[in-house]
Amino acid sequence: MTTFILITILAITALAVLLRAVRQRNRAVGAAVAEQVQPLDIEAFRNLVDREEAEYLRRRLPSGKFRAVQRQRLLVAVDYVSCVGRNAAILLMLGENARQSPDQRIAEAGQRIVDSAIRLRGYALLARTQLYLAVLFPGLSVTSGRLPDLYQEASGSFSRLARLQDPVSGGRLSIAL
Repeated sequence: MTTFILITILAITALAVLLRAVRQRNRAVGAAVAEQVQPLDIEAFRNLVDREEAEYLRRRLPSGKFRAVQRQRLLVAVDYVSCVGRNAAILLMLGENARQSPDQRIAEAGQRIVDSAIRLRGYALLARTQLYLAVLFPGLSVTSGRLPDLYQEASGSFSRLARLQDPVSGGRLSIAL
């Protein structure tokens, strides 16, 4: 009987140590993500690929100057899209990690992040291709499509996951996106 109690106490202690290690690992992953994620100004990106803004510049600038300015704007937009792609890759890694959580709510939030990140990466690839084509042909009209909305959706999913995993510092991590 004493052996059974001793084994039970050891098993409970081992489980508590394991749970604490998992929580610490999740905090460490979240902190590492906050360092890797590059902040992104979605409104600035929307402005760069706004048709009305491009049309305004076309009307106001001589054609040669417009093409030069538009190329610069589109190359900056490519940088934004590349940043979205890198952040989506980080989110994908975090989502995969969270999907393996024993906590069902965290696992479901992780799955939502994985789904959003995969869509986001696909749209980023498409947007980058369109932007490079528009750099080559400045008269080509480019839209941001759903990219900014998908990015905000993925960012929101990450915020919810961060708060589920660590209610104390989760809000700070979500601001990084």
